[in-house]
Amino acid sequence: MIYITGDTHGDISCFKNPKLNKLGEKDILIVCGDFGFIWNPHDKNEKKNLEFLKKRKYTICFVDGAHENFDILNSYKPYRWKGGNTHKIADNIYHLMRGEIFTFEGKSFFVILLFLQNYQPLYYLILKKKYYLISLYLLFEN
Repeated sequence: MIYITGDTHGDISCFKNPKLNKLGEKDILIVCGDFGFIWNPHDKNEKKNLEFLKKRKYTICFVDGAHENFDILNSYKPYRWKGGNTHKIADNIYHLMRGEIFTFEGKSFFVILLFLQNYQPLYYLILKKKYYLISLYLLFEN
């Protein structure tokens, strides 16, 4: 199953929710912006948190947001996965690059980031010709 959330901002407690323990190897959690766990490679706490995330049974995908360390993200070599280019952070953690189309569970996802006048990021995913608007933790069908 595919789950969608956003704005984790490097807060590991977001991934310690007992509900996430039910996710298995075939499940995908998409974080729409501000993942925040790829910030300072020398930070011991960040390394510890990434090790925790690497041990999750499910796959974690994230689209970058305004609060990311783009220098570090862009230092990863592009990796082709599920039909689109990513930055492979770990065997189960992928940075979904903007403008790419991915296929999850037979559904096509087009990843693009747009901003409103107040700079609130909005993420559009095209899913079987239906448009979904994702902002923060909400999913609305247009």
